[in-house]
Amino acid sequence: MSRTATEHRGYGDAAGAVWAVLLVLGIAVTALGVVLVANPSDSASTLAILVGLAMVLSGITEVLAAGRAPEPAMAAVFGVLLVVGGIVALAWPAVTLWALAVIVGVSLVVAGFIRLIMASAAPANDPGRGRAALVGILCVIAGIVAMSWPSATVYVLAVVFGIWVIVHGVTQIILALSLRRALAATAP
Repeated sequence: MSRTATEHRGYGDAAGAVWAVLLVLGIAVTALGVVLVANPSDSASTLAILVGLAMVLSGITEVLAAGRAPEPAMAAVFGVLLVVGGIVALAWPAVTLWALAVIVGVSLVVAGFIRLIMASAAPANDPGRGRAALVGILCVIAGIVAMSWPSATVYVLAVVFGIWVIVHGVTQIILALSLRRALAATAP
């Protein structure tokens, strides 16, 4: 069960730190997505490093936000999967584009389906439900594109993944600001 803002207040400054960390990481993830989209002709090894870093940061934000999700365990698995995929991409920066496409593609498809399951498990009146479903659909689409065109140019992979990273980063920024508003509304 996720905590309410009132329950977070009982943890002292921890909830305030969480929203700030989510905001900073969301901005960092969004910036990485912009770099991927703006520099699609970079080499495969540079792309692997940027993709890996973006996946690790995205995964960390997912794990940090898991407590607020309708299905915290699934949200944490989503985040861990992104972190693992990112670490693999960082560990092998000289990997071929085909291998990178498969690693990223599989990670995104699985993570996307997990996000869609989480969205369907959320209450019908949850304002984040549609956003979660959109992120899940974009993950699946981006993953299928990445796996379908393993010989594609760095340009295609960078742009497709960059767009997903931007959407994910903006979603984390929105979550952070929502948490901040909820905490402010319950402050004494």
